[in-house]
Amino acid sequence: SVMHGALAGFGLASLADDRFDILAKAWRNMPAWPGAREGIAALRRNYIAAPLTILSWSMAVGSSRRNGIEWDSILSCDVLGIYKPDPRIYTRAAEIIDCRVGQLMMVAVHPSDLRAAKAAGYRTAYVLPQLEDPGEDYTDSGFADEFDVTAKDFLDLAQRLG
Repeated sequence: SVMHGALAGFGLASLADDRFDILAKAWRNMPAWPGAREGIAALRRNYIAAPLTILSWSMAVGSSRRNGIEWDSILSCDVLGIYKPDPRIYTRAAEIIDCRVGQLMMVAVHPSDLRAAKAAGYRTAYVLPQLEDPGEDYTDSGFADEFDVTAKDFLDLAQRLG
């Protein structure tokens, strides 16, 4: 398979099948950032919360379940057959949620993701990534005027949005 070929390139060709399976499903076991579960739960009290993700549906569900995160829906690009940043994905998400594009807010830690959503008519919320060394692409400098909301984490975002 493609994955086995990629592993061979890293000197891992002899990885046992059970270990290969663990590695292949690692995205499903990603830990969430601190406060993400509580912040998303707080957002859901007043808003529909549904990630529009490039993760496969099974990866998004697995990661959410592992971290105890409950969503109203998961909009996975692989299921929808359109991938970000294609503008059609943002229109399709609005159709699924049954609202106008301008009624939606993209919440992300990646400025490029927010820029594509903004260009499609979404409101935007930049959540600072919880990284030890975020680098200059992942700080709040310069984004205060570019995005509608900048929050330090998901709990902060829930408080800012009310």
